Amino acid sequence: MKSRALHRLALARRASTTVEFALVGFGVMLSLMVILNLGLLGFQLESVARGVQAAARQAAVGAAAKAANTGTFICPTPAAIAGYFSTYTSSALPAAGIGTGANPLIAATWANNSGSATEVGLNVTVSATYNWQPFGGFFTYAIPLKIATLATVTGTLPNTGAGYTPSIDTGTCGGQD
Repeated sequence: MKSRALHRLALARRASTTVEFALVGFGVMLSLMVILNLGLLGFQLESVARGVQAAARQAAVGAAAKAANTGTFICPTPAAIAGYFSTYTSSALPAAGIGTGANPLIAATWANNSGSATEVGLNVTVSATYNWQPFGGFFTYAIPLKIATLATVTGTLPNTGAGYTPSIDTGTCGGQD
């Protein structure tokens, strides 16, 4: 009889240990998932920010280089700017796009900031929206991250002699005159 009581007590202790482990283990696993997700969120947020800055800089430098060679600002297309973004973020994010449903979604707009006939310039605003999805099965929704930056291309173009007016290609630079 005594042996049977000891056996039941041993089974009860093993069961309580299992329940305690399940409760503590769930908390530990949840904490680890939160820490990993916060680290991934920070990494991808920084990747989006750096990618937007790099894409805007690349677009501005490209427009300035074309203007220096041809006397006309020829702006990179939004698709080309999305390609610049993807180049800089290829290890952290999927490839960017410019169409509906793309994740990350890149938008680029050009604006004329010319001060005079000989001081022609442009502003490019590049923004990226990335819907970040936590992993681990605890979250079923995406968190939208949106970053925008502005880059300026300005200055006096070469050959500004009499009768020379630098220009902006209205077909590639958003229809600005």
